[in-house]
Amino acid sequence: MSKGATERVIFFYFLLFNFKEPITKQIKITIMKKLFLLAAAAFLLQSPASAQTGLDAQQAAYQPKSHFEIGLGGAVRVNFKRAGLTGNLKWVLPTKDEDGNGFLITAKATHLPATNKGSSFFSAFNEGKANNISAVYLMGGYRLYILDNPKPNSNLFFEFNLGIAQVGLNNTGLGINPLFGYQFSKHFGLTLGVQALILKNPAHLGELGLSYRF
Repeated sequence: MSKGATERVIFFYFLLFNFKEPITKQIKITIMKKLFLLAAAAFLLQSPASAQTGLDAQQAAYQPKSHFEIGLGGAVRVNFKRAGLTGNLKWVLPTKDEDGNGFLITAKATHLPATNKGSSFFSAFNEGKANNISAVYLMGGYRLYILDNPKPNSNLFFEFNLGIAQVGLNNTGLGINPLFGYQFSKHFGLTLGVQALILKNPAHLGELGLSYRF
């Protein structure tokens, strides 16, 4: 029963038993029955609303909808002193975890331009005529949030992604992409990670990027 309904019942009860005019026993019984029915009705009307509100809140906390994220940043191969661009599209799947931990699917592309003469920045997938590194990934992963009581719309997280990597036209292998991220607003976040290409000619790249959450 709501607080207002409870207060009204107590008020009428006080009036009934402290009324100065004579009231017969039969009238008292009749009034008590009506008060009881009113209290019961108020309780029944209040309970479904409270139950529904609690269920909605629970569903909002434990079953958030899926969402998409896009990211853009820089990639570097330190031992070869080469830098380029990397971008991704992430589909974060629905989860029942109250902290938001869950699975995601990532499509990523990375391009480090060629350094040999006669090749442009965008030389890629040209059967090895340029010494660029151009790779595309399709990976599944898991995101784990680190802070227990973060500020609204902010948290640190660790993410591990594993899947297929394609470098050039004929070089297919395993792609691994562990990273740390910091979501600092409702939409924007920062990421810092490593791209590992397990291929015939393996490569390891560092990445730093900015992401946008829809």
